[in-house]
Amino acid sequence: EGLIVFADDITVALVKVEADSSSGKGIKVKSSGAKVTNLNMGADLIVIFDSEQYVFNIENLVVSSAATLSTEGSRGLVFITELLQDNQDALLTLNNITAKVQEEIELSFKNQIVMTDSANFEVVGGLTFNLTGTMDFRGQLTANINLMGGTMCVIENSIINGNISHLANSVIYIAPQKILTYKGVKKLEVNNLELALQGGGYFSSWDNNSISLNQDGGILKLADNATSISHLHIDQNVSTAILETIQNQSSVCTGDQITHDSSTIQVENIDHLGSSNLKLADKTLLSLYNSITVPQQKSMAVTGEDGELVIRGTLTFENASQLVLNSADSQIRGS
Repeated sequence: EGLIVFADDITVALVKVEADSSSGKGIKVKSSGAKVTNLNMGADLIVIFDSEQYVFNIENLVVSSAATLSTEGSRGLVFITELLQDNQDALLTLNNITAKVQEEIELSFKNQIVMTDSANFEVVGGLTFNLTGTMDFRGQLTANINLMGGTMCVIENSIINGNISHLANSVIYIAPQKILTYKGVKKLEVNNLELALQGGGYFSSWDNNSISLNQDGGILKLADNATSISHLHIDQNVSTAILETIQNQSSVCTGDQITHDSSTIQVENIDHLGSSNLKLADKTLLSLYNSITVPQQKSMAVTGEDGELVIRGTLTFENASQLVLNSADSQIRGS
């Protein structure tokens, strides 16, 4: 219920938050240079700005238990040099806030950071998803992301301004009817790893920053009904990359336990420069929307179980290219 007012450009060495802020309480910023060297959050904190031009500087933000950081009044900037989360219970929710973190954040446990749909979050040093790390996405994130085996949970429509690097087998969950808009300047390269994209949502990109099967051994797994991607690039040097469909797949993300009797999966645009293997699981339908040309001496293989491939555009095979059917029960048809 307390209120600290920064009426001038002053620095406080230590602030401890031990009880939740109620509306109108917490920290009030009435200057452009207010700063806390060490802010220890063990409860919810509200930062109240008199002007959207003001910046509240936190040199070290230490979260010791589940807490929400939010703002009221004019929406100024909360600038954090380094964010530290003490333990697996130190979950940080960002609500109705514009926040910027200077140093890299390593995500190592479930729901380590949760964004609400009103959050605008930037991480200059980037985000690294370790093996068991997850983060809930709602709103706009500006950061480069390293996927080292963790899980991105896209719960609401979200925008990523930054590059995604796929460095170990990882999962991107997009909730049904939600859109993840990827605005990185580089392609999301699967490499010789396995990337799962699932949930029933839509991964939106352009041809210059699409998901890319760029190396032999790479596997892109598309799972759950209505999961869709706007663009897929198959590199000209690839001979064994796999696009695999799966009826149902689950993860640690909230809501990713829904099962379907069958799943229709859509790829709107394929830039088919190399050789592909379309591995269709039972009770899945893969729909390819654009016209596709398989270049000279390249191939498109259809393998897997009792799946279905629908080609809605024109499929063209250049000289010495091949269509390889290696699935006795799968079906191929035009729209």
